[in-house]
Amino acid sequence: MNKQNKARVETIMMNAHTEGNGIKTALIPVDLCELSPIYQRDQGRHVAHIASNWDDNKAGHLEASERGDHFNIWDGGNRLRAAVMVGKTHVLCNIRTGLTDEDEAHLFVTQEENVTKLTQYDKFIAACASGEERGKAALLLRDICDEYGIKIKKACGKNSAGVLTAIGVALAITNNEPDELRWIFRIIREANWHMEPGAYSRSVIMALNYVYTARCDISPNELRTEIVKIISQSSPKRFEYMARACYIDRKPSNAMASVIEHYINKLPQYGERKVQELPTRGLIF
Repeated sequence: MNKQNKARVETIMMNAHTEGNGIKTALIPVDLCELSPIYQRDQGRHVAHIASNWDDNKAGHLEASERGDHFNIWDGGNRLRAAVMVGKTHVLCNIRTGLTDEDEAHLFVTQEENVTKLTQYDKFIAACASGEERGKAALLLRDICDEYGIKIKKACGKNSAGVLTAIGVALAITNNEPDELRWIFRIIREANWHMEPGAYSRSVIMALNYVYTARCDISPNELRTEIVKIISQSSPKRFEYMARACYIDRKPSNAMASVIEHYINKLPQYGERKVQELPTRGLIF
């Protein structure tokens, strides 16, 4: 045990603020923080993303265990790695004492049992409330949905007619190219799908996103007209079932896009074009 570090740990514990539940809170130097190899994950690919978007207000408290001459971080390992990447010297931690490796591993496994995760709807509402600067894409999505009479609300189960259930997907498209989302919504309306359950689902919107990107050789208006002809004789659910039966090895959105491309490729004005796999360049997802 490193005596110098042990003295530093003791000083931190002595000066730490004690919460009402008995857990101490303190700023801990990153050189005193360790990640247990027994239960911690390897560094994830999104650590660099966390670092590039570092915000002290969002970092929150890491969960630490006092271990004599250091602190084990049992929750917040990737945030610790990101903090080091951006040059932070200290991290704010909740500190527990008397934990064994087994205790820490148990806390690591069960840390989300009593946590209610934010839904895409929750994030959307919060983004709208964050103002014109931070919530620009969310506010624009809300306006586009209003323009097409589409509702945005919490999970609605079977009652999804006229409701945008793929909020995250639509938000990503809005942020990238708002007119594409209008193009997608117009297809859904002109095909008389707009009041059908699942019309604004992740599968439908992603399928149309694939085709929009893949068939840049056709003008958006012409492409929209041909897609409406292809899908208007069916419904969102029936079209998805048929597409999945045709392409059983593909995800629903890929399968639906492939069926649409199949019929477009058979049109003489656009020429036969056999597509083995959907292109990925320029795709949002």
